[in-house]
Amino acid sequence: MALLLCSLYIILSLNMEEEAIATAPCEAPCEAPCEAPCEAPCEAPSAATSRAADLDKLTLELLMNKTNYKKYIEKTDPKKFIERQDFLARVRKYRRRILALTEEYLENPDTGVSLDMNQAFDDYVKSAIRYLEDMDIQSRPLEDVKLFV
Repeated sequence: MALLLCSLYIILSLNMEEEAIATAPCEAPCEAPCEAPCEAPCEAPSAATSRAADLDKLTLELLMNKTNYKKYIEKTDPKKFIERQDFLARVRKYRRRILALTEEYLENPDTGVSLDMNQAFDDYVKSAIRYLEDMDIQSRPLEDVKLFV
């Protein structure tokens, strides 16, 4: 829920920034002999266009269900779709070894495979704990939850 609210806040702030950029006068000189700054928005591709595409992508990633998003990516970005399929195939290939490594880390947190793996595992466990705590809070009856502490 918090992720969704943060995402919506980002989307809204990007939208407001985009509108401000779109209504700002162009900095390039006009074709007119006076060479005064043009009052119309610039027609060249700009950072606002890139931001709009990023905003659309973020919206689709967050608000579409996984099945529809997968179909959308398959049609619009075949390269990304193929990369995702390759990743999932590698996950299936190494699944047992990944689970064994995870179990080893859980049994002995001081396991030192590599610095990168240690940091990634710590981040994963912290995220998992936050998720599980959120699930615990959501499953409690509303009268047990303290809204304003």
